[in-house]
Amino acid sequence: MNTAYGAAAAGVGAGVGAAAGSVIPGVGTASGAAWMGSRAFTAGMVKEARTMETGSAYREFLNLRDDTGNKMDPGMARILAPGSGTASGAI
Repeated sequence: MNTAYGAAAAGVGAGVGAAAGSVIPGVGTASGAAWMGSRAFTAGMVKEARTMETGSAYREFLNLRDDTGNKMDPGMARILAPGSGTASGAI
C-alpha cells in the first residue's frame, strides 16, 4: 500500500497538533504533534485504501454477469464502485 498520503498527512497533522499543543510548551507541543500526526496518518491511509478498493471493485463489477449472461454496464460499475471502495477501505 502506498503510504505517501499517510506520511504527507502525518507531517501536516503534526505541525497543526504542535501549534495547538504549544499552549503548554514542551510537553503540550510534543503530545499535540504526536496525537494529531497519528490521526492524520490514519486518515491518509484510509484515503489511499479507499482509492485502491474503488479500483478493485470497479474491475470486479465489470466482470459480473446477470442471469442472462450480460455483463454490468460500465457506467453503472463506475457509479457503484466508490460506495464499495469506501466501505472496504474503512475496514
